[in-house]
Amino acid sequence: MLAEGPTEGAERSRHICQLCARLLGVTGAGISLVTAAGNRGVVCATDEVSARIEDLQFTLGERLGLPTPALVAFLAGAMCVIGALTAGLVSTYGNATDWQAVQVVRIEWLLGAISAFAAGCLLKPRR
Repeated sequence: MLAEGPTEGAERSRHICQLCARLLGVTGAGISLVTAAGNRGVVCATDEVSARIEDLQFTLGERLGLPTPALVAFLAGAMCVIGALTAGLVSTYGNATDWQAVQVVRIEWLLGAISAFAAGCLLKPRR
């Protein structure tokens, strides 16, 4: 598959990006690079949405002062908190007999959030 495409340049990068998206079964993919000197940039993306996501990753990371792994952990933690809050709201309007099961789910979501926030703190570079 890889050998069938272009052998160099921007077309090679686009071909690799498209192959990744197709093999992973996703709707889009992007390739970003960060040099040892800290220079960052998007090499290519399969579509406009993927390009925006790649760019957003750098923009948010720079504004928050977080590298990509820490940013991902932070966002995962935020989603866990939202999941826990949503489970609580849904259980309020649901059946009272499911209340204990919902509380277990909320605790799992909150533990996930704590783990993700801790990972984000550990992945953030020290200054």
